[in-house]
Amino acid sequence: MGAVNKFIAMTHKFAFLDTDFFLHYVQPQDADWCKFLSSDRVTLLVSSMVTDQLDKHKDQHPVRGLRKRAKSSLSRINEFFKNDMTAQLRDGVIVEFRAKSPLVDYASLGLDRESQDDRILADILSFAQENPTADLLLITTDMGFQIKARSHAVRVVEPPQDWRLPEVADPLEEENRALKKEVEQLRYRIPKLTLCFKGGSTHATIALKPKIETDAKEVMAKIEEFRAAYPSLKFPLQREERVQTNKKFSLKDLEGKKSVIRFILPADEAFIEIQGRERRVQKDALEKYNARINEFYESVEKYIHEIVKYENRRRLQLKIELEIANEGSCPAEDVELYLKFPLEFHLAEEEWRNPSPKRPEPPDPPEVITAADSMARAYQESIGHLSVLPRLTLPPVAPIRDRRAPSIKQNADHYEVAFSIGKLKHGRKKILRPLYILFFSEEGVRHIRFTYIIHADNLVATPSGNLSIRIEPGGTDRSWIHSLKMP
Repeated sequence: MGAVNKFIAMTHKFAFLDTDFFLHYVQPQDADWCKFLSSDRVTLLVSSMVTDQLDKHKDQHPVRGLRKRAKSSLSRINEFFKNDMTAQLRDGVIVEFRAKSPLVDYASLGLDRESQDDRILADILSFAQENPTADLLLITTDMGFQIKARSHAVRVVEPPQDWRLPEVADPLEEENRALKKEVEQLRYRIPKLTLCFKGGSTHATIALKPKIETDAKEVMAKIEEFRAAYPSLKFPLQREERVQTNKKFSLKDLEGKKSVIRFILPADEAFIEIQGRERRVQKDALEKYNARINEFYESVEKYIHEIVKYENRRRLQLKIELEIANEGSCPAEDVELYLKFPLEFHLAEEEWRNPSPKRPEPPDPPEVITAADSMARAYQESIGHLSVLPRLTLPPVAPIRDRRAPSIKQNADHYEVAFSIGKLKHGRKKILRPLYILFFSEEGVRHIRFTYIIHADNLVATPSGNLSIRIEPGGTDRSWIHSLKMP
């Protein structure tokens, strides 16, 4: 503005006031025009088009504060020109009202008669024609109006910033600000629920347990261990003579062989060492035992193959642990979590615990039971029977479902899992009951991606998303069979 002021000479200046001056700046009588325009005398010109616009703004402007300013400015203008179309504002400053419409050819000037700015510009150009020597300028901050005025050789000056009135708040903007503030307050008073894997990540990497691998040589070596521990028995071809002493005689008598009784076992009996203990057995019992021990060897081989298959099946199982957190500023009420898994595996709330193959037991060794042995066993059985209390049989009780346990429903194309969590305080997290995934086969192992959605009574928006699991192969385990223990 300083550059403009230097350009303007010290003369009598004529300044047209635009409508925006009356809406956004001090009243004309309160401004020091002579100092601002560097002139001894200043005549302010008010076009009738300006009062028309102010009259419209006082009723129709969307901002209530500017409607009041338009009405106040019209009242002041009415006071200025109450007696005449010219009024003295202060020393060296007069204001003049131009009531007549401009007599110009709008079309030849490239102006639009319907445009308020063009009509004010037409009045300025009309004044310039009537007063060709007048030092004329336009006071406005309307950039569009400034450009058009300069295109018609009209000088433009913006009023100084210290004349500008405080901005009038738009009611709609005020309402929006109030709503925004309210929304912010509500945002800080709502729960914020998140779901992740235990530990805080939305992506998990789980390695399978190594697959057990064996070959026929290792299986036969393990069977040979069983054979060595439980060998088949051979009946001796030669009859054995045994010496039994009578305990009624003293050691001195024994030395004199007065108490020695010699006897030979029957042809179908023999003393044989079985599992570190010498046993008196009959030949037919021994043959039956050998038949059973051969069946035991066969069942051991079958068991090894079955237990390897069973263990490898168990090693296709994954345990998934999730945690839900409330990172908001208030508790979440009646929280429910819903998950969707693909039907590419078996999904359960408990670990897969199918009965494992039954370990074969070696047959009991054969043994001849003497009369004394029979009496001792009968006595033990009678004492055992007396010591047993009568068994009280209770009716079966239905299991109580854990409220924390999820419900799993298999649909046509997915599993649907629901957790009922209840209330979750802000700043807290809860680790959910684990889920177990069992792949149907080694070939069916693949990465997993599942979706979730969280509901709560006091949530504004419903959190949703997806979590993913990367499955890494576990390699092979060739040492497992060597740790297989014998019965």
